[in-house]
Amino acid sequence: MAWKWPGSSTNGGGEEWTGFIDQGVTMEGTLQLTGTFRIDGNVKGNIISEQTLILGENAKVEGQIEGNRVVIGGRYDGVIFAKGRVEIQAKGVFRYVNERKRNHPDSRAEPSLNALYFLIAKNISV
Repeated sequence: MAWKWPGSSTNGGGEEWTGFIDQGVTMEGTLQLTGTFRIDGNVKGNIISEQTLILGENAKVEGQIEGNRVVIGGRYDGVIFAKGRVEIQAKGVFRYVNERKRNHPDSRAEPSLNALYFLIAKNISV
């Protein structure tokens, strides 16, 4: 069931929210989301979002995000595949994590120049 977020447009132009994970909630696994969704808790796994995914200031998320629009206000460690826009807010922290490098005992998970180029080329705003 979807609902309009309080304060959203009354003329039907606001996004429909499908849910949220609040502070104090920890989840591991795969989330498949159809509407706008907010996370303020701890999530480890894959997130697939058709609309907007918001990581609030208290969010701690690790894994892979596939989405249309992603807003990072908390901490995110992983990889983002965005069709639209990625926004990193003032208190947001995004750390690119390459799974192949992370699982190799002699490697540190540091972004390569190619990864940084990808971030710049894919419409990220800070």
